[in-house]
Amino acid sequence: MPRWCVVDDDLIEFADEDEPAASLAGTNSRYLVRKILIVDDDEDVHLATELALRGQTFDGASPVFLHAYTSEEAFDCLSNEPDIAVILLDVVMESEEAGLLLVRQIREILDLQNVRIILRTGQPGYAPELDTISKYDINDYKTKSELTREKLYTAIITALRSYNQLVRLDHNRQGLTRIIQSTNNLMLKEGLHEFAEGVITQLAGFMGVDPDGLVCFGAYTADTASDSHMPVKVIASAGRYAQWMGQTTEFEKSLIWQQVHKCFEQRENILSDGVSCFYFEPESHARYVVYLDTPTSVGEDELRMVKMFTHNISLCAKNLSLLEQLKRIAYEDTLTGLLNRNGLIEYLNKGIPETGALLLIDLDQFSMLNDTFGIDYGDTLLCALAERYQHHPNVLKAGRLWADQFALVVDSNACIQDLILDISKPINVKDVWRLLTFCAGVSFPDTGSTANELVANATIALKRAKKKGVSQLVYFNTRMVDELRDRSMMLSELKESLDNQMFTLMYQPQVDLNTHQVVGVEALCRWRNKQNEQVSPDVFIPLAEQSGLILSLGEWVLHKALDDLHRIRCIKPFVRMAVNVSTLQFNDPDFEKVVSNALALAGLSGNCLDIEITESVGVLGSVEVEEKLARLKKLGVMISIDDFGTGFSSLSYLDKLSADQLKIDKSFVSCMNPINSGSNIADMIVALGRKFHLNVIAEGIETEEQFNALKAQGCHQGQGYWFSKPLVIDDLVNWLEQK
Repeated sequence: MPRWCVVDDDLIEFADEDEPAASLAGTNSRYLVRKILIVDDDEDVHLATELALRGQTFDGASPVFLHAYTSEEAFDCLSNEPDIAVILLDVVMESEEAGLLLVRQIREILDLQNVRIILRTGQPGYAPELDTISKYDINDYKTKSELTREKLYTAIITALRSYNQLVRLDHNRQGLTRIIQSTNNLMLKEGLHEFAEGVITQLAGFMGVDPDGLVCFGAYTADTASDSHMPVKVIASAGRYAQWMGQTTEFEKSLIWQQVHKCFEQRENILSDGVSCFYFEPESHARYVVYLDTPTSVGEDELRMVKMFTHNISLCAKNLSLLEQLKRIAYEDTLTGLLNRNGLIEYLNKGIPETGALLLIDLDQFSMLNDTFGIDYGDTLLCALAERYQHHPNVLKAGRLWADQFALVVDSNACIQDLILDISKPINVKDVWRLLTFCAGVSFPDTGSTANELVANATIALKRAKKKGVSQLVYFNTRMVDELRDRSMMLSELKESLDNQMFTLMYQPQVDLNTHQVVGVEALCRWRNKQNEQVSPDVFIPLAEQSGLILSLGEWVLHKALDDLHRIRCIKPFVRMAVNVSTLQFNDPDFEKVVSNALALAGLSGNCLDIEITESVGVLGSVEVEEKLARLKKLGVMISIDDFGTGFSSLSYLDKLSADQLKIDKSFVSCMNPINSGSNIADMIVALGRKFHLNVIAEGIETEEQFNALKAQGCHQGQGYWFSKPLVIDDLVNWLEQK
């Protein structure tokens, strides 16, 4: 093992090899340790060098000499001894290249780039190449004979100062790297509390002390910043202050409280014996003070790094504040403070109890409440409901997905019925108690492998509940998905069939009950799917209405029916064509234009067309509806109210609507007998027609008894299998010719 010693005045003292050299330096500064390695195979050179530097100090510190007599010993010494500043290296030792080979090992193998190397040789005229000096960063080259005491001292102090500068640069570079790494670590923290704890840990690491500290928050304004009684909130604590989190009383009684307030008031860092307070202000309304125990003195370099780091903390805190705001926007409902859809998905991804469930709740007729009482009332109602939902003991988490749709995650599916009863109780909104009803869809963890599936399944169940009516509860089952898949496939086929005009029309004759003459035919749309299966109109017509395809389908039916009417009128000149029109079609702004264009294209007048609308159109009762019907009447078009009596009939609007005919639904005809109310309803509709001077036609007449009863009641016309089943155009023409 190489020996080392400290030169002190006239005494050369050989120290214990096991004692670290740094401890003998007599100073706290890492830059004042002066280790000099002498590498030479001549013992006299070692002694002469030490004697030449006897009593000398370098920037106030005594040198520490280490000795090696071969390049191998030097390599071992450099491998095991840290912070060697200068090497006095003999070029020629065991071989002519030994010194230069050692230099290469120092730079390339040991990767010691800061240590300064002074080459010495006892052979005048022997010098390394210039490119070698440059490549391996050799400080100086001297012959041993020219190295007087003064020149040796000058060479060493120059090398030491160069080493010192390189170490400082390295230290600064490492400090900057630590700042960047620490800043990045802080940016990975989630939430203000975790961020604040990270600040304590990182600052303590920079200053080389234990992480005993606090992070305090003060939302001060210019008027209150000097108020020493203004409360300060401890948002993070660590080490021996860990128990102070949330302990306001104990904190306010301590001397630390005074130091923190002083830092807030002065708005600058305070460094005193044993205590450090760091102030940073990322935003004008948010200020922070980090209190840290610092029992040992801190060097200037550390303080400089800490100052730079606290500046980065301010930027991090500002970014964190922005991220917190963005997170609130991204995951919270701004009106109620509940989770929004994104927040709900994130919560569900963490998992819910196997016995738990997800409820989606939708208020019945909320839009009507909004329209009646105003948006402000609606918002107040939603906030009141949110308060009720999130504080229910069985609700783990509540969310508002949109408008009046809420999501409730419950701890047990066994509590759902009780929960429904609890949240259905009257609620106080602006000092008025209101009873609300709602529909709910429920899904369970075993029905969805992901959060999105769980929400999607509850949504499917909710839609089923809303279709059933008000105040309905539906539990999801996998059959619903199959039905939706089938519906989607059917919709795709429906669109393809419409594009390729693969629908057919069948016509059912309408007969005068008194004269038995055919007065009209009703166009009935029929469709066969790709499997050549007949799909019921009760299935594909609602699907077409929901998808909006009914507009194109209805226009095709109108054109096709009027085109076929030419053939029918060749046999029966005064026969009318009855065409069913949905509410969606009727409300289309271009509907009148569609009708008039179809009539013009077919070369027919309006009096040959009978448009059958449902009661849902009639009960709208708006001026626009009345005006549209009146304009159609001016075209000569006949207006019939289809399925009269099955919907929300409004007698007050019956007189206002420009209708010509009431149509008795087949459900009232099929049950007609002397002891059944069906005949009474049909009789009432006939009487209404008579009262309002409207023609009355019954559909679904299948027996002679029904025919006779309706005729006796005064019903004008009828259709049904008693007369003829629906026929394709060719069969209808043949049937009419036979009549």
